[in-house]
Amino acid sequence: MKIECTMTSAWSQYQALDEGQGQRPGRLRLLTSQLRKDRSATHHVSLAELLMSAVSRDDEGNRCALLLVLVAALENQESGSTRLPITVDGQICIRTRLKTRLRDVMSGDLTWFDGALDALMTEFENDTLRPLIGPEAARCPFIVRDGWLHENRAFHQELSLAQRTAQMAAQLTAASALDQNVLSLEFPLSDEQLHAVEKTLVRQLTLVTGGPGTGKTSIVVALIKALVSEGVAMGNIVLAAPTGKAAFRMDQAIRDGLSQGRNTLDGLAPAMTLHRLLGYHPRGGRFKHHPRNLLTTSAVIVDEASMIDTHLMFRLVRALPESSKLILLGDNDQLPSVGSGQVYKDLINALPEATARLTKSFRMRDDDPNGRDILNFAAAIRDGQPTLASIGQKTSVEAIRWAGAEHVSDSVTKDAISVAWYERQFSFLATIPFITTISSGEVLDETMNAAYSELLDAFERTQVLAVTREGPAGVNALNRQFQTLHCERHHLNPKRPFQTGTPVIMRRNDYQNGLFNGDQGVVIGPQNGDPSELCVLFRGANGTRLFPLGSLMGDLELAYAVTVHQSQGSEYESVLICLPTVDVPILTRELLYTGVTRSRHSVITWGHVQSLQWACQRAALRHSTLEALLNSAVSASTPSFDDRTK
Repeated sequence: MKIECTMTSAWSQYQALDEGQGQRPGRLRLLTSQLRKDRSATHHVSLAELLMSAVSRDDEGNRCALLLVLVAALENQESGSTRLPITVDGQICIRTRLKTRLRDVMSGDLTWFDGALDALMTEFENDTLRPLIGPEAARCPFIVRDGWLHENRAFHQELSLAQRTAQMAAQLTAASALDQNVLSLEFPLSDEQLHAVEKTLVRQLTLVTGGPGTGKTSIVVALIKALVSEGVAMGNIVLAAPTGKAAFRMDQAIRDGLSQGRNTLDGLAPAMTLHRLLGYHPRGGRFKHHPRNLLTTSAVIVDEASMIDTHLMFRLVRALPESSKLILLGDNDQLPSVGSGQVYKDLINALPEATARLTKSFRMRDDDPNGRDILNFAAAIRDGQPTLASIGQKTSVEAIRWAGAEHVSDSVTKDAISVAWYERQFSFLATIPFITTISSGEVLDETMNAAYSELLDAFERTQVLAVTREGPAGVNALNRQFQTLHCERHHLNPKRPFQTGTPVIMRRNDYQNGLFNGDQGVVIGPQNGDPSELCVLFRGANGTRLFPLGSLMGDLELAYAVTVHQSQGSEYESVLICLPTVDVPILTRELLYTGVTRSRHSVITWGHVQSLQWACQRAALRHSTLEALLNSAVSASTPSFDDRTK
């Protein structure tokens, strides 16, 4: 296929405009300058302008409409959707969105826009926007399909993913009856857990979804033992998760379960991130394993699967051997991935026969009043029907029970709730040493390892969560407030960004040191010591690890408070969720549900009661194509698991 406009000429046109060698029409120039004032949209506007250089358009209104459509498509993708609705039943459904955005940045007579958008839609229909936008088979950056605008690469990744997972879901194999006595489990499996394990044994692809404490770890332990009993080598079973933190927790839980009874851990590799499993090279942005260099696995078991975006799942599935099992565990009601798509939810919706649902929570039992409160609160949030009558609203610090589910009104100031939280949850600093003269080069003996493990354990029992990074109740403001409290209580210099006893979190992957984005640790060292004297303590596979603070300074931030997104894959004894003071689009029931279900014993939401209502009235909305593509790919004649086992 011949493309009339090369990227070189497109770039030249863009540079000419940028350098003032060509005059943008006044209306387009005003629109772009106003859009750039929105910091979050600046890079989208620049990319949209570059893309527009690939097509020749003289009409000023037409170019304005095209710019707005491209910016909307790029913003849509960044917010997690893989496609943008353009028309439905012949009606331009994007019109209201674009006109609202236009009114936000431009004033005066805007009646010209309707005609410009109508003309642009005609060009969509007539396929006259190449090489920028074309039909499904076109080699263009964007394609139009059934009234939706797709980024071309994202669409074809979803298409490939749908075809492969549908094929895997249809693969059924014979398996011997599962004997729990042979598995020598610490606790017997419930009926739904047993059904989930049996389903994984006969299926190539299985999705196991359940809320907190529903026994997903027990299922993995039983599955590994069952696979080994059927002759699968332990070394060919791989444990993985999207993040380093989730992988560490998974590994710890699975090994604790496998160490019970007569089973051995010989040959089982530590759980790893999906990027490490696939051999990701950060410098080149490439993966070692792909269709021409497949993994050598018999079963890949992935935890926290709801966190996997479209691109990463596409990479994982295409790197699996034809016969390898793939078991995806997660909670379908949690937040979708940070990246684009909602793969786990789409797979579950489209592949019910491959899905095992767990409903009984063993962690938050009905006979445990605190756990029952949290379980009921989470269920109400999930269903969009939270009631303060069920958890009670506290209007003073003294009224807080610090157990179960509670809401604290914003009549209790942020200062007051912060002080109360710090005094209660960080009291361990009075008895567990964090001021020390140890250096990063020292080898930790068994006693020191135990002491520092206890310190990390104490920090990991509680967590403050926020919805946003900015704002009065955002992560940055909360961390500054808690750091000030910490320095006052322990006579530390508040002007230094990190001090002894400061909880920290990694903000990027450090492959050289084996540290990953989301890993949490604590700063230790001499009181008011120079940064060169301070160390950062992290948990490692065989105990604790020390790193000089100076070598990590640019990769760390305070972690008294983290975002709900950052907390995914973690669990705590106590959680404080600080709700925003104004409504924000990311405040959804999925986000609040995820935050609440991080806790086992106590969860407190703080803020105006209206914030709870905002969250529960808004479901996370993502537009993706995967479910529809799966529905098309799945054969109606595929036998069900239950049919095969009758």
